[in-house]
Amino acid sequence: MRRPGRRRTHPEALGALVPALLEDLGLEATRTLTRIADRWEAIVGSHAAPHAWPAAIRGKTFEVEVDSSVWVQTLRLQSPEILAKLEAALGPEAPRELWIRIGSRER
Repeated sequence: MRRPGRRRTHPEALGALVPALLEDLGLEATRTLTRIADRWEAIVGSHAAPHAWPAAIRGKTFEVEVDSSVWVQTLRLQSPEILAKLEAALGPEAPRELWIRIGSRER
């Protein structure tokens, strides 16, 4: 016998709920940023990696900080290749835009 006032729901797989929960908590961007950081040298190359680092994900924009204006220009020129490598590595959750600015790792 069913108690009044209670709805019957169908169970959902936990794996189907996790992405929505991470997004609600603001953790999906952190997960994506961590995946990018793990592959960073392969994405930008061994020459650029010491001068540039992943900073943030805001929506579909990936923010990169660099240590000089030379690297801003260099990565802007390489942005189509960087975005293509991100898409290959991350699939549909890959950022679609790249924002590059001078920053500092000491935060």
